[in-house]
Amino acid sequence: MSPAAGSSGANGSHPVSDETRTRVLAAIDQIGYRPSAVARSLALSRTNSDLQAIGALRAIEDSGRRAAVAVAGFDDVRMSAQTFPPLTTVTRPFEATADAAG
Repeated sequence: MSPAAGSSGANGSHPVSDETRTRVLAAIDQIGYRPSAVARSLALSRTNSDLQAIGALRAIEDSGRRAAVAVAGFDDVRMSAQTFPPLTTVTRPFEATADAAG
């Protein structure tokens, strides 16, 4: 079975045959697989950390409070250049990280 069929059988993202879905679910049960949000974000090359950080900065600003903060994100989105205070963001080498993890 292909990885795509296995993924579709597990998460229902695309239709698969009943036989394939049964095989996928049996394999999941056999190995004790548990979904991982961290692994998924790495696979999709996004974590939304910049958007969460931008939301935190806006919440501080909207509260009318002033705070000396340093906020960092890890998605290198363009919007990060337009925040105040400035959002520190970095680009992570997702493919190299995934390759190193094996």
